Amino acid sequence: VFCMSAAKTRQAIGDCKFAVVLDTDFFSTFEMFLNTGRLAPNVNGGEKFFSHGRIEYYDIDNHPSSIEKERWREVYFKHSSFSEQAEYRATLKASDTFFERISAKPWVLERPIFKSPNGTPLPFDFKLELRSGVDDAGWRYVEFDVSEFQTNIVGEPSAIIAFGE
Repeated sequence: VFCMSAAKTRQAIGDCKFAVVLDTDFFSTFEMFLNTGRLAPNVNGGEKFFSHGRIEYYDIDNHPSSIEKERWREVYFKHSSFSEQAEYRATLKASDTFFERISAKPWVLERPIFKSPNGTPLPFDFKLELRSGVDDAGWRYVEFDVSEFQTNIVGEPSAIIAFGE
């Protein structure tokens, strides 16, 4: 689970000294890519391999909607006492086997992309590399690498231009 705040407020980010502005479009791209065709896992019970969305806050007077056919939504509920966080999450439902496999060897996924549904293919594919590992504190992570795709779209890799004070 990757958690972030959709609000730029003191209550949401606390004493954090850094903030990054993200657009959810890239999460939608990952969701489309990872949950379709032969890449999609068994989705019995309404599960998704990858999902993203805003947290739905609940309390005794405001119950969350049913997740009977959308089990993937269960990680998107939180008690209303945390509502000032305005949380947004992205989740990957990866088994231990999957995690270990991409830790040993990155999983490279490529698919052609088109300018429009009936359009001409671009001269490069959408390429996503998934790697996993364990950080110094013992937390497991999965890294999504689209740097080659970004270079093809933008023409050069991202660069840090300046640091703020």
